[in-house]
Amino acid sequence: MIGKILGVLGVPLLLAGLIWLGAVIYFQQASTEVSSTDLVVWFGLVPLAAVTVWFVGKALHTRSQRAKESADAPAQAAGVVPAERDTALSLQLTILSAEINTAAGESAPDLIKGLRKTEIKPIFTDRLTDDSGIAVKAAVCEGIESDEHLSWVEQWLQTTNNAAALDAGQGARLLALLHGPLTRTIDTLKGLPLPPTDARTTDAAAMATMAVRQTNPENAARPLVTKVFAPPAWQEMITAYVKKQVVEAGGFAFGVVRADAGHPERQADSLRVADAFCHSSLEGYSNSILMLVACDSLTTQAHVDLLANQGLLFTPAHQGGQIPGEAAAIVLAAPAALPVDAPPLASLRRAAYGARQKPVDASGRASAELLQQLTSAALLNAGQEALSVAAVVSDCDHRSPWLTETSMLVSSAFAELDVIADHLAIGGGLGNTGHASSTLALALAAHAVAMDDKHVVVANVADVSARSVAVLGPWLEPSAVSENPAPPNLS
Repeated sequence: MIGKILGVLGVPLLLAGLIWLGAVIYFQQASTEVSSTDLVVWFGLVPLAAVTVWFVGKALHTRSQRAKESADAPAQAAGVVPAERDTALSLQLTILSAEINTAAGESAPDLIKGLRKTEIKPIFTDRLTDDSGIAVKAAVCEGIESDEHLSWVEQWLQTTNNAAALDAGQGARLLALLHGPLTRTIDTLKGLPLPPTDARTTDAAAMATMAVRQTNPENAARPLVTKVFAPPAWQEMITAYVKKQVVEAGGFAFGVVRADAGHPERQADSLRVADAFCHSSLEGYSNSILMLVACDSLTTQAHVDLLANQGLLFTPAHQGGQIPGEAAAIVLAAPAALPVDAPPLASLRRAAYGARQKPVDASGRASAELLQQLTSAALLNAGQEALSVAAVVSDCDHRSPWLTETSMLVSSAFAELDVIADHLAIGGGLGNTGHASSTLALALAAHAVAMDDKHVVVANVADVSARSVAVLGPWLEPSAVSENPAPPNLS
């Protein structure tokens, strides 16, 4: 605190001191008598004028620097030089389908309507209690039948070395959450037109670009690039389950995006995986389909006990704690040039992402500066103005630091939007959905575009530092998209 005060007042005090010292020396050398007017002028007005000029000059300099940084921010956030914009940033993906399963049901349009009216909220449930035996607020998917998946999980556990540390009931619940969205997604996959025969081998070989492990490519008609977001202990099981269902449906080379030490952020953020796929959509993945699979459940008593022991659980006395939730979501996307039979939900443009200099929950003044820069970059990638955006979808929850940051974004970047009604914060209605949050936000954003036929911004902010933003817009026929660039060199 003392350092900050000295930083602000150091130069003004030095100026005043020098003026006072000069005046004293002058009056000591002068032969005339010092009048009251001289004292007021030299010890009051002159130092005040000098300090005022200093502060005005400093404010003008700061303002000019901020204006320059603001002009450069969109291009810097996207990692490009303004004068040499990368045409690859104009690429886009087609969102073919977006299926969900949440505590508010499996209908994305109904969930969106409920969030807009703030009608969907976690509730206190007697099935979960804190360390005092008091009911815990949570967003639980009622009516989930997990028994039918229990035998499959138990068989899988026999193949892993960590079986003793895993609860088969928890794994069965994850599969039960995922079952509905996966069944509907596979129906969509079955209806997709097949790619040209000569394109299949090229795409199958290119799947290694994103560290994809490929299976049975020789019998497949189309490469399916799959990324699974799930609790680490259950990720392999869910991957095996999804693979089984896809292989039985037939017609796809099932590949999995594995962990990449060079890109650890892709293990938590669906927008970054989609952006990497989009970046290579004109070359390696021109005939591939991207499937983002996400599933997580934090509504077990064991998880509640862990949060309580760490002091992170929401209680009436601790409003800043986490509210347990659970959800599953699957998003199918394809390169924009790929022909489709039925009209897709939306188009996803290139994302902008980065990390905050200071964690959002750190003490100090709240800031949405990075989020605002990323939003400007994402709008630039989409070729859209802020006025064209009808809503902002985020995985923000009820906690004040996160809610403040996203509210600052909406109020500053989208003046025409209502901070509450037009900001669909899925965490506020569904609690903490863990590894499913980013894919769930993307799925709801795609349905919001389809419902209103307007552009929507999706922002992933669940992490304390990592941030990513993208723009989704109404789908257009490839021939109607005038800004399609020539294929760039993406090597």
